[in-house]
Amino acid sequence: MTHPSWAPALLTAVALQWSVVIGISVIAWLIAGPVVAVSCFAGGVAVALPNTVLAAYLGLKARYARVLSVATFLAGEMVKLVCTFVALYLAVQGLRPHISWLALVIGVIGALKAQWLAVWFTRNQ
Repeated sequence: MTHPSWAPALLTAVALQWSVVIGISVIAWLIAGPVVAVSCFAGGVAVALPNTVLAAYLGLKARYARVLSVATFLAGEMVKLVCTFVALYLAVQGLRPHISWLALVIGVIGALKAQWLAVWFTRNQ
């Protein structure tokens, strides 16, 4: 069975997002230590994990249904948004009292901006 033409771009986008999250977490560890790195990683994972699950769901749905409706995409985005908020809440609760709020926010921003980086990397695919 062949993959949709957008599958390589989707895989690249997800891989880049995880690479950025891991990269900024390692940099945070080197600069400020493990507490800051864990907060940074938790913020990035709270965004990247729901995004990865949505990408896998849409990929599987497109593979078997051959067509993705707008409703499917919008419902998936809504579920992803709710899961992101829940993941952020759980990250904050799990890291308390040892949390670096700045690092958590940097992790979130890094994961979100990695999607724009993916646009640049996948523009010719």
